Amino acid sequence: MKLGHLKNKIHAILGTENETEIRDENLIIDSAQRKAALLGKFIIKTSSVPLYKRGELDISALPSDFICAAGEKTYYAFPEQITEKTDDEVELGYDGDAADVTAYGAAMELCGRIYPADVRKYMRIATEYDERMAAVCERNVKRVNNGVFGGRGIRR
Repeated sequence: MKLGHLKNKIHAILGTENETEIRDENLIIDSAQRKAALLGKFIIKTSSVPLYKRGELDISALPSDFICAAGEKTYYAFPEQITEKTDDEVELGYDGDAADVTAYGAAMELCGRIYPADVRKYMRIATEYDERMAAVCERNVKRVNNGVFGGRGIRR
């Protein structure tokens, strides 16, 4: 998904025109996508790294009598940072449910600036955000085994 398409979703949620200028919109989108990635764990990467093993413990130094092996580590990652200068044609690296969570998170933050007195609109957007985030978390927490953050809620 491209940044411009995500902005269109946000404007649709807020009920504003796409041409509406919103101060710090890109920065709020960046904050929302980082929060969504942290909680939803939807960007999962693997990397080949050397593993130095003695028994069951990974250690950082390799004395001459240890065995060295290569392996893969799975980890959660943050999306690329969005700044005020980021072009709308930039590919975000996620779509689907993750993009929906990001769009509702950003819309929730922007709603207070655009409609400061409309608590009902804010609560509707916040409820949609919570429901989508819960669904993303439920699916993605079960997908990663032996991750860097494997000790928190990923037990099988």
